[in-house]
Amino acid sequence: MNKYENDLTHIRQMMERYILLIFLLFSKNFISAQELKIGYSYTAIVKAKSGINMREEPNATSKKILSIPYNSRITIISYDTSHVALIENIKGFWMHCNFNDKNGYIFSGFLDIKSCLDGIYFRVLADSILVDNDLFATSCEPYLGFYENKSDKFETEFTVKPVKMECVEAPDYWYENALKISADQQKPIFMFSGLPIIKNSVKGRLLSNNMLYPSEILYIGNHKNSNYVAYAKGTAKENSDKSRPNIFSKIEKYQIWIRKIDIVNYEYVEYLAEEMTLNAFNIDSYEGGVRFYWAGDLNNDNIPDIIYKKSTHYAGWDYILLLSQPEGSKDIYKKIFIGGGSTC
Repeated sequence: MNKYENDLTHIRQMMERYILLIFLLFSKNFISAQELKIGYSYTAIVKAKSGINMREEPNATSKKILSIPYNSRITIISYDTSHVALIENIKGFWMHCNFNDKNGYIFSGFLDIKSCLDGIYFRVLADSILVDNDLFATSCEPYLGFYENKSDKFETEFTVKPVKMECVEAPDYWYENALKISADQQKPIFMFSGLPIIKNSVKGRLLSNNMLYPSEILYIGNHKNSNYVAYAKGTAKENSDKSRPNIFSKIEKYQIWIRKIDIVNYEYVEYLAEEMTLNAFNIDSYEGGVRFYWAGDLNNDNIPDIIYKKSTHYAGWDYILLLSQPEGSKDIYKKIFIGGGSTC
């Protein structure tokens, strides 16, 4: 072999290495763009022009359940990114999915994966209206479950892990089939979807579910040299209707504030979470009010995040998340609607 041939061989080898490097870089970027975060729920669009196959097991030789056409939308039930596969020179992983009431495994490399949530969604299993016989809509699954370790009455460690779902036949009044918590799985205290929680556990505690009345104060938690408390304000109007046993007919300008107190410099900043007027309803209740549900750290900044239930009328309620914001932000919390329910 002469020098000219040696040079050509060398150039060809360099080109092959270059092409391989480009492929590996592309594959890495591709899988990175498709990477799923624990705690998010996803939908996906089939981007393969020829469609894609759903299979019984997570491998390319498993029995085909059905073919899904190009541009179809599917729901991702669960996923495992730790086992990477290579199909047609494309890296990806197998995901458990639902399409047209069929469950099976689909290769991620031929899907355009998207988050199907505009924000954070929250479910409390004790709310019978939110959870009717443990049934859930098939979109935006799975959820993360918060499992209480009852080692301490006041400060409870919540183990966080994905909630295993199984497909069930929905009642006649549902427009599609549903998912429910697997029968062999412990039911969590509550569930989140749409928040990138990556810790193995979240430190938090369930709070009193009683309405916070004006002049009452609730301790939320602390961070560094600051304490966080919630308190209510309002002006009570005496009841002029002597036929009703209520002492007050309404509470005007009922407000819920969160106060961050610097215990070193004796300074504080506040955040107004709610403001409304409460009218008397029963002997000992009002059409409205705020009940604090949970406090803990969801976004891994050690500052307490808060979930409370806001009653907008005697027949319904909203769940609100106050998510702590970075130092120097305009507000100490960001207010996010995360769910609700009704008794009617």
